[in-house]
Amino acid sequence: MSLSMRVQDLGTGAAVYLPVLAKSATVLGVGWGLFVTLSPPNPAMLGLDLARKKDERWTERLLLGITPLVKSLSWLTGAIELHMSFYSSNWRVNPYTLTAFALGVGGGLWRRACYKALGKRFIFNIDGRRHSEHPAERLPLVKVGPYSVVRHPAYISAVVTWSAFALVFLNSEGSVGGSIAKMKTLHPILVLLSALLPLPLIARIPREETSLNDEFGKEWMDYTVRVPWKMVPWVW
Repeated sequence: MSLSMRVQDLGTGAAVYLPVLAKSATVLGVGWGLFVTLSPPNPAMLGLDLARKKDERWTERLLLGITPLVKSLSWLTGAIELHMSFYSSNWRVNPYTLTAFALGVGGGLWRRACYKALGKRFIFNIDGRRHSEHPAERLPLVKVGPYSVVRHPAYISAVVTWSAFALVFLNSEGSVGGSIAKMKTLHPILVLLSALLPLPLIARIPREETSLNDEFGKEWMDYTVRVPWKMVPWVW
């Protein structure tokens, strides 16, 4: 076989496999970002929160109840998309998928930075610290890392990673294979979840800030002056 034919074969192979690798990387990157965002750093904390779920408001119950469902649906969606698109020539890598990959991975890394900054202070349940088994233990107010930029940076990762999910799976132009966007049952469910997900996050911010103000008083007020933005710098 001549050198030119070998080069041609390599080019043909690259044209076939590179889209597959890019597609797989996008799906796995977005899935990883969502998994990190929806998984507490200490699984025992989630169990403690679920045990208190009946005593919480609708925002807490919705978030705690929907988290396992969203995680399962995200991985199921990724598996379906990859499986179905392997049998289709409709493989697309475009600005939508590239943006989704960046948002998914970036959102997951941002969430991990929030976990690291919070340490033992992280808990899904807003009042969980108040009912701690060690009430005398007073953990400090976190003001470093992402919390030096906005007051609720962890919520940003939830919105960002779910936006990545919507870009890559729910939009027919951005879908890595277009399979999910054409499914008449799963697609509407995922669209509805995408629309509803930010609502309980935004709704719980005032209550969380009230709880922190009750706990830290002047220190919290000084912090809100130094970091005036809740989620988006210079906007809100």
